[in-house]
Amino acid sequence: MYPFRYLSLLAFGLCMSLLLPVGSADARRAKAAPVGEFQPSEDLKAIRGLRRQIAAEELAAALQLSDTQTMEVITLIQEVKAFKAARRGQRESGEPQMRALLEDYLDEVQQLGAASEQTIADIKALRQESRPSQGKRGENRRMLRERLGEILTEEQAKSLRSFRPMAGLRGDQDEKRRRRAQRHEQGGDHDGASSLGRTRKKASDKGKMKRTAHVLLSDEMLKLLSR
Repeated sequence: MYPFRYLSLLAFGLCMSLLLPVGSADARRAKAAPVGEFQPSEDLKAIRGLRRQIAAEELAAALQLSDTQTMEVITLIQEVKAFKAARRGQRESGEPQMRALLEDYLDEVQQLGAASEQTIADIKALRQESRPSQGKRGENRRMLRERLGEILTEEQAKSLRSFRPMAGLRGDQDEKRRRRAQRHEQGGDHDGASSLGRTRKKASDKGKMKRTAHVLLSDEMLKLLSR
């Protein structure tokens, strides 16, 4: 069993915004709006919850996990939840110190016109302590991929990579992306365009895998598999 620290793939995304890419316009507005300006209605909250539930049901149907795999995925989700709780506790433990430092920052700006180098350094140091390094995040992502590789068959892993929640509602968008990718591939005699196309495809594939992992390791999937 890998330690919880190996599962911070979810720390960089799972605690931010929605778990799914479906219908995220309201989520983007909420993120961009000043605090207190946007409050989702009860219907919107229900819509978001339904989308997450639908995605979990569709992914479970696509993977067709065996009883043994189901228990392994349940264990993995529980580890993720425990990791998230530990990370949340770590962040919360630093919040009083961050509040005090920001109060110092404000006082110095009000009195001196700018924060002191020491206060800025202290804030940067506290921020650094609360987030894993890029190298550690990369290592953790590799470990999580290996863990999933041990649980899923090759065919299931392929289904996981290609999974698109509520795909019937996204046909036009997917077709446009496919045509764009084809144009980039066909532009092989232009090294710059071809390289840009490969870079965009790699980023797109990475984003898809990230979103799909969120579905597989979500609370909704845990409830579904635990029934």
